[in-house]
Amino acid sequence: MRGTVYQRCSCPLVKDAAGAFLKDVNGRNRRAHRPRCKPTWGYVFDAGPRPNGRRLQKTKSGFSTRREAERALTEALRSFDKGTFVDTGRLTVGTYLAGWLDGKAALRDTTRRSYESHLRLYLAPALGHRRMTELRYAHVERLFVDLQRRPSPGLSAASLRRIYATLNSALNGAVKHHLVATNHAAHVELPAVRRQEVNVWTMAADIPRIGGC
Repeated sequence: MRGTVYQRCSCPLVKDAAGAFLKDVNGRNRRAHRPRCKPTWGYVFDAGPRPNGRRLQKTKSGFSTRREAERALTEALRSFDKGTFVDTGRLTVGTYLAGWLDGKAALRDTTRRSYESHLRLYLAPALGHRRMTELRYAHVERLFVDLQRRPSPGLSAASLRRIYATLNSALNGAVKHHLVATNHAAHVELPAVRRQEVNVWTMAADIPRIGGC
C-alpha cells in the first residue's frame, strides 16, 4: 500500500527522563492515553509534486476504527489512479492561486505581472475565501457578471477574457493535481470582443473621375 493509516487523539505525548519523545513499534510518538480516550484514525498518501514543485500529500481523518481508515485509503488510492479523486482538505482558492503562480517559474515578466494583477484585483477578492472543494460554476459566473457590470469605464471584453484565461489555466492545473473534480470556469460565457472597423483604401475610390467617366 502506497499510503498509511495513523491514529490521532489529544492525549499528551510521552517523554523520557531526558525530554525526548518515546516511540512505538511503528516509529510514531507514544501517547499517554486517558481512561476515556476515544482516538480516531486517518490516512495519508503521497500524490506527487505540487504546482510549485513541493510534494503533495492527501490526508483525511475522523474514522472510528483502523479498518475504516484502511478501506477509505484503498478507495482513495483507487480513485486517485483513475483520476476521479477529489481532495477534501481546507485549501482555499486564494492559497491555491498564489501557489499556482509561484510554480510558474518560466513565465515572462510581463505575463507574470499580468497574472499577479488578475489575482490581486479580481480573482482573490471574489473567490479567494472559498475552499477549492466548495467552488462551483455559479461562483465563477457571478464573478464575471459582476465584472461586466462595473461602472464606466469598466473592463473591456478583451480584459475580461484575459482575466478569464488566467483563472481557466489555474483551475485546469487544479484538476490535474486532483484538487477539484472539474474546472468550473470551462463553460462560462463572456461577451464577444468587437473587432474595430477598418476603412480599406482602394485606388478606384481615390482616383478622380475625368471627363465624366
